[in-house]
Amino acid sequence: MPAWCLAYDVGTAASLAWLMKHEPRANHARHQSLGAFHGFLLAAGNASTCYPAALLYLRNPSPRTEASVSWIVVNIHRIMILSGVLTMTMVYAALAPEAALRSTFGESMSGPVADIVVRNWGALIALVGAMLIYGARKPAVRPMALTVAGASKAIFVALVLSHGGQFLGYQAGIAVLIDVLWVVVFVAYLLSVRRAPTGDLKIGSVGTA
Repeated sequence: MPAWCLAYDVGTAASLAWLMKHEPRANHARHQSLGAFHGFLLAAGNASTCYPAALLYLRNPSPRTEASVSWIVVNIHRIMILSGVLTMTMVYAALAPEAALRSTFGESMSGPVADIVVRNWGALIALVGAMLIYGARKPAVRPMALTVAGASKAIFVALVLSHGGQFLGYQAGIAVLIDVLWVVVFVAYLLSVRRAPTGDLKIGSVGTA
């Protein structure tokens, strides 16, 4: 099993294990959402032949999972800054679209339409990175920034994996691994904060660094 695949399994399964342990069974709506999330992971895992390892980890969750989620909540502003800076490096695609495509996917496109689309793609990803950095400094907009960034990264991962391993030997493979980890971290934070009492919502703000 590829290393990126194992990391995907462990990261997603750890998040699910924590959620299944701590979400009250009486909360039907949340468990429906958790079930949908589990179904998404199953579909993605079947496409990438990774899910069996996730199932094994889910049956034997690490006792450190809860502590890991707490660490994420406390340090979310630092995590967002790091993720934002890394995400903003895709501005490279706006400046050198053909070179960015070759390094990321091993292929290139030509023509004025391709030039516009790729440059715009790079600029939009860089803006998502800037939004993460802004959200790190502004707790009030943090949930929206994490939701948009997480959705963007999840879509990218799904699109790349929909082609099997065709692009995983290039920088796209590294991007998939990193983005999966970011999505797991973002989801863990958002659900943890949603369950937290109102008085605890400032956890992870810049003032607590």
